[in-house]
Amino acid sequence: ALSEIIGALGGNLRSLRRELDNTLTVQVGEVNARAQELADLNRQILESETAGFNFDTANDLRDRRELVLRQLAERVNVRAIETPQGSLNVLVGSNYLVFGKQAFTVELSEDVNEGVQTHTPFFSTTGQVLELRAGTIKGTIDSRDLLVRQFEREVNDLANALVFEVNRVHSEGVGLRRFESITSVNGVHQNSVP
Repeated sequence: ALSEIIGALGGNLRSLRRELDNTLTVQVGEVNARAQELADLNRQILESETAGFNFDTANDLRDRRELVLRQLAERVNVRAIETPQGSLNVLVGSNYLVFGKQAFTVELSEDVNEGVQTHTPFFSTTGQVLELRAGTIKGTIDSRDLLVRQFEREVNDLANALVFEVNRVHSEGVGLRRFESITSVNGVHQNSVP
């Protein structure tokens, strides 16, 4: 019964790692959607402000862009730089996610980590892995690769310790208390071995 519980717990932890990896896939899709929206808003702002000469005509678009930037910042650590023309460039680490009217796509590399398929976000144009210092994507990856994995190791260590102790006790041939006498259904004809 105990071995079944430990086995089920291990299975549940592997399932949790898969669920976190699926969450990561959704989050990366959201990053790409927000990045594309920022690039589109940059284009609309530049068009409405006639290439940067009248900054006051696009306030609604700028408000929307600020909201989208905040939503993006919840997912990944970003640095935004506004150009003199009014366009907003967005970096994750040292890579542009948005540069003017262009959004750069984040994709997921596939790998198998201790029997579970995992994904790592990277920029499709450069192949560089995202430099994550904050945001829900970092939290998801840390949960999957550090917290859940550490708990899996601890459960495995517990199972190994239990197996070792049970085997140690059984190897001695007796239980916790030594036998005082032994009665058997089958008799022994000779009680000493020559």
